[in-house]
Amino acid sequence: MKKVLIISYFFPPSTFTGSFRIYSWAKYLSRFGWYPIVVTRRWDFPVNNYKDMSATTSGEIVHQKFENYEVYFLPYKGNLRDRLHEKYGERKMVTFRKILSFFEVIGQNFTTRVVPFRNLYTFSDGLLKQDTGIKGIITSGKPYVLFSFCHKLSKKHHIPWVADYRDDWSTSQWLVNLSLRDRLIAALEKRSETKWLANACGFTTISPAYVKLIADFIEKPGYSIMNGFDPDDYAGLPETSNNKTFTIVFNGTLYESQPVEFFTEAFRNFVHTAAPVGSIKLMFLGLNFEKQQADRVRGLLKGLESYYEITDRVEKKKALEIMSSAHVFLMFSHTGIKGVTSSKIFDYLAIGKPLILSPSDHEILEEIITTTHSGFICDTSEKILIILKALFDEYISTGKIADKRDLKAIAHYSRIEQTEKLAKALDTLLID
Repeated sequence: MKKVLIISYFFPPSTFTGSFRIYSWAKYLSRFGWYPIVVTRRWDFPVNNYKDMSATTSGEIVHQKFENYEVYFLPYKGNLRDRLHEKYGERKMVTFRKILSFFEVIGQNFTTRVVPFRNLYTFSDGLLKQDTGIKGIITSGKPYVLFSFCHKLSKKHHIPWVADYRDDWSTSQWLVNLSLRDRLIAALEKRSETKWLANACGFTTISPAYVKLIADFIEKPGYSIMNGFDPDDYAGLPETSNNKTFTIVFNGTLYESQPVEFFTEAFRNFVHTAAPVGSIKLMFLGLNFEKQQADRVRGLLKGLESYYEITDRVEKKKALEIMSSAHVFLMFSHTGIKGVTSSKIFDYLAIGKPLILSPSDHEILEEIITTTHSGFICDTSEKILIILKALFDEYISTGKIADKRDLKAIAHYSRIEQTEKLAKALDTLLID
């Protein structure tokens, strides 16, 4: 069994998307000839807002060893910026914290000492000294400063490494209309990315579009490893039939670049023509984590408070239970941005309720939905309204909504199959 060191800021019990990506690799890589050793930070408490992310954790290292992998959980001690954030929250000391972040970006090019979680580097350095059987390293960004850790470790220990991009970095399609400060940071980070990736043997990322963007920039071979769904997560979930309210669910983060207006307009017309209060419910799971976006949705749905609910972050198992008892799922594409495969789509595919994508991304999301027969592509509020009425009528007349998915096509997006693709990439990049 070949050993691989995985350095990741996120890992369960953290409930961020990146946590489950790395967890699935740890869980399944041994099936394909690799034994993962994960180094991550501790998450001692639920994270309900950005302030919680920077809170200091326990001072002890926890080592957990399982049959197929092992994990080292390292304490987190916040720096001055983190402590200010923890003490004053989002609205105070903002300018000073931005100044501190700016100098941290500069300092990262010269030393790991400015990074509050630099113990991930020092501990990994010690592991590599002790265990010469480790064949390579993977690190997952964000935070992208982890790439600098592997850049240094690779040079020091003469060991190959692979960068995992959960988002694109300097090639980001979101880098538009930036302030002077943000343009300076972007220029510094572009320099950092070029420098740190110079000795990487390749990279992985979440979609074919991202592979092309990143490969053209860093001139390294890339592999598309999607997030996927873990079949184990869906055993024993409740049946939809137990929920007598026609329920529509959007799960997770919403961004400014995602137009929700088509749907909210259609939903307003739908509840006014379809049924009384209590028979229909729209849920935005976890959206309160992003207050600005939660307020945006509340504004668009003003007057319909009896028909919708916006929740705080929900533990994954609970979220899956809620989604399993729903009837319709929602996704919103990003205007002018390609290659974004939000992890929620894979949960949606696995659970099997019809999915409404609005508007189409004319790319990977439309391709997934079309090839798996898992939902509807709606570019107008009128089409959304037609679909909602049709699904609601089907539910009223039959008590359920027919499952029309192509299960064979959906199996391609399981975490197991995606981890097998990763293992083959590692065989090529780290061994061949």
